[in-house]
Amino acid sequence: MTIFSMLLAIEIILVMTPLGYLPIGVLSITTMHIPVIISGILLGKKEGAALGFVFGLTSMIRATLQPSVTSFCFSPFITIGGISGNYASVLIAFLPRILLGFVSGFIYENMIHKFNNKITIIVSSLAGTLTNTILVLLGIYIFLDKLMLVFWVWLMKH
Repeated sequence: MTIFSMLLAIEIILVMTPLGYLPIGVLSITTMHIPVIISGILLGKKEGAALGFVFGLTSMIRATLQPSVTSFCFSPFITIGGISGNYASVLIAFLPRILLGFVSGFIYENMIHKFNNKITIIVSSLAGTLTNTILVLLGIYIFLDKLMLVFWVWLMKH
């Protein structure tokens, strides 16, 4: 419980400071996934998924309270350029982040008995990171592709 609480505190510090989201143009590179991966590896897939839920929640809150041009992808409460977030925004904010922690923990638990600790940690971390990245981009493509096309056309005009 202590380690989980410390990782939760780190997650909150990251979201409240510029350390959690590094803006690069219209996108943000995040370091918010690091405590989630650590939680999955150290504490297990259930705790990793729980911290992933917090990552998703803070992502949606941040997209709502500090909107950027792509915030409608992560918040159903934001409209930018006539494009509104919807139920898919909630899925994109939560599902990849929950699975990030779960996959990291699952892979670690299943590989630790077959490989050495360093290799298992590296593979678990990469698998979790790729899970998050691929599912976020795939979610945007599947659920919001027409919205994104309209958005980019609108952005080019303005």
